[in-house]
Amino acid sequence: MSNIGQKLQQERQKRQLSLEEVNTKIGVSVRMLQAIEANNFSEVPAPYVRSFIRQFAELVDLNADELLQELGGEQTYKPKYNPKNYASDDSFNLEPNQLWIILLSVIGLVVLVFLLKSILDSPKEMIEKTQEVIEEPKTESLQEIQKVEEKITEAKVTESNKEKTTVESLENLLSENVAAQKEEKRKVFIGDSLSLEIIATDTVYTWVQVFPDDDSTKILNINIRNGAKIQRKAAEKFQVRTGNSGGIFVIFEGDSIGTPGVHGQILRKMILDRNGVSETELSPIPKPKPVE
Repeated sequence: MSNIGQKLQQERQKRQLSLEEVNTKIGVSVRMLQAIEANNFSEVPAPYVRSFIRQFAELVDLNADELLQELGGEQTYKPKYNPKNYASDDSFNLEPNQLWIILLSVIGLVVLVFLLKSILDSPKEMIEKTQEVIEEPKTESLQEIQKVEEKITEAKVTESNKEKTTVESLENLLSENVAAQKEEKRKVFIGDSLSLEIIATDTVYTWVQVFPDDDSTKILNINIRNGAKIQRKAAEKFQVRTGNSGGIFVIFEGDSIGTPGVHGQILRKMILDRNGVSETELSPIPKPKPVE
């Protein structure tokens, strides 16, 4: 039996080369190199035995031709498989059962992807259909809510208008009642005419002029003091003058007008008509006299 493998192994070890380094340099897999060194050539594909031995021998400086002559007729084996690339790494040398495993794995992966896609698509379709079913009731609910809100708004506006109308009605009634009371008071005092009352409030005499309805025949010129009263009637208005506006107290149509001015101040004109005091004209307030 030949010792080709032993020679190659001895030369490799002399050069301190590992099988991995030989694999890197000549491209023959570690498993093939181990089979060659063990003279187990039946593990090496027939078309590549001589080529692998030649490359190995040339790497460790052996005569490749002599080694191949020793190989002689020992190539009477049948290879277990026929891979496409026997010069590559062991990971590419697959047994037939490994090929079946890979094929079944690929088929299983395709089936798994299909099932996952079906599972993922189904919920999406269900969600879309559910949304379509829910959308119509949702729209109807929104419309109902809008109708209820509109009715509430209309009710609030109506209630607000009612309250506003009620307040305005009460204000109108109150105004009419006040006007009626004033008119009634006037009738009590003077019937259908205006009434005027002037009361003296000073201890000294105060000149007072009353001019009813611009009728010169009814002018009253008088000096009064110490609570003396003047009472007169007119159809439309009175005009009053006095030399001491702070010395009289005026009552018109039963309402207190009060003192027109201050002591010593001249009341040049006061017009009283159905609207009350419509005009007042007073002289400047007199300066106090210096004490001697």
